[in-house]
This record gives sequence, structure tokens and C-alpha cells, in this order.
Amino acid sequence: MRLFRNRWRVVIGSVIGLMVSGGPVNIFTFGVFLRAVTDDIHIGRGAFASAMLVTNWISAASGPFLGWLLDRYGARRVLLGGTILFAIATAMQAYITSSLLIIYLLFAFKGLMAAGQSPVSYAFAVSKWFDRRRGLALGCALAGVGLGTAIIPPVVAYLIANYGWRFAYAGLGLIVLVFGGLPALFFIREPDKQERTAMPNLARDALLGYDFIAVLRGW
Repeated sequence: MRLFRNRWRVVIGSVIGLMVSGGPVNIFTFGVFLRAVTDDIHIGRGAFASAMLVTNWISAASGPFLGWLLDRYGARRVLLGGTILFAIATAMQAYITSSLLIIYLLFAFKGLMAAGQSPVSYAFAVSKWFDRRRGLALGCALAGVGLGTAIIPPVVAYLIANYGWRFAYAGLGLIVLVFGGLPALFFIREPDKQERTAMPNLARDALLGYDFIAVLRGW
């Protein structure tokens, strides 16, 4: 199919993957789970909500490590591994108990595993394919986060209402695995050597026609 040979497939895959990234899954579903979980395990909502701080701190602190992984192994490997681990971490929240220690550990694990499945990973991949229209490509890819915040919370609310919050966490983990893993497997990759050679080099083209002295004089 021509779609799989077109560089915009990376953008399409990023849109789908970012729908189930850390923002839509961790932050925007938290309020949907809050009442159901706290009422069932008989814990204060404030105490349960404080666990989100752990998730956010861990996610922020893992940024430099994520960057190192992307440089070393590339976006596809990081996204595949990160998506699987994030899906497992999300599904494991079905085992939340009234113990704050268990809650914090589960949220910390989910925050750490969400790092790979983040906008940074997708932006890294998209940037490898685009030069002249990189801003447009990144803007389209990051729209997946907005789509996820509109779609994922209602899906979670439906699962909670019909099957309970523990099943909803497990189901959400499966959703992350499918909608994050399949695009990473089939759509996300970096250009090979031949493809990089065929791309226009804007840095080179910008100086075409100017000699060294002209550049020093400010043209």
C-alpha cells in the first residue's frame, strides 16, 4: 500500500499512539476513576489524588533518560517497549488496595512506564522525516493528545459503569497496548540511509550561492 511508503504514515501512527499516551490515560481518566475507586476501597479522595503527584514527578524526572534511550535505540524500539510496559502498568492498577504504599508504588510505576509512550518519542520520530514542513507534521501528530482527551475518558466511564473500575483499568491497559503498540509496530520508523540521502538539506540549500566571505560580511 502506498500509505506504508509515505512519510505521513509516521504522523498518522503518532496521532493514534498519542491518543493513548500519558496525558489522556494518566491525567484525564483520573477524575473518572476517582469516585469509583475511593468509594469502593474506602479511602479519602484527597489521599488518593495525592498519588497523581508521584506519577507526575516520576514522569518529569525520567525525561533525560528517555532522551538518552531515543538517541541510542531509536523511536521505534523505545515506543514498542514503552507501550508494552505502560499497558502493563495501567492494567496493574486494577490491584489497587486501601494501602497508600501500594497506591503510591503503582502510580510511581505507571508514571515511569508512561515516559516511553510520550509526545517526545513521537516528535523524535516525526522530526526525522520532515524538514520543510516539520511544524505542520508535528502539529498534526500532537493533535492525537487532544483526540485522546476527548475519547478515552468517556470510554473509561462506560467501562466503569458497566463492568466496574477494576475491569476498566484492565481494559484501559489493553486499549493502550492495541492503539499504542500497533502504530509503533507498523507505522513508526526512522528513515534509512537511502531515504535520508534523498531528503532535501535545508541547511545546505540556505547557503547555496554564497561564498565564505559573503557569509562573514552578513551578505
